[in-house]
Amino acid sequence: MNITNIAKYINQNIKQNLNYGVITGSGQYIMSKPIVTIPYTLIPGFINSTVRGHSGEFNIYKINSSFILCASGRFHYYENKSYDDVTSIIDIFHCLGINNIIISNSSGCINKNWN
Repeated sequence: MNITNIAKYINQNIKQNLNYGVITGSGQYIMSKPIVTIPYTLIPGFINSTVRGHSGEFNIYKINSSFILCASGRFHYYENKSYDDVTSIIDIFHCLGINNIIISNSSGCINKNWN
């Protein structure tokens, strides 16, 4: 996977300087309507998320005066992804000059007896 080429592809589809990067997982999203949506499957050389609830797309939002690139869906070791795959979104953010990153997480437990 060539992170530089992926970042260039994303950059060609946006007109804004991005202030923040957000990575969301299952069922998580930003409430406002995105300015731009780029499905992972349309990005040459990029991989797609296979976890249910991860939409597998980059969305660009404007909140107040800030532009946010949201990666809706991430990659996991349990999907048989490599270290480079798992960290690719952070590397893409870095390549795009995004220094402020928020990573969200929803976690649960499979123990039904745990309150």
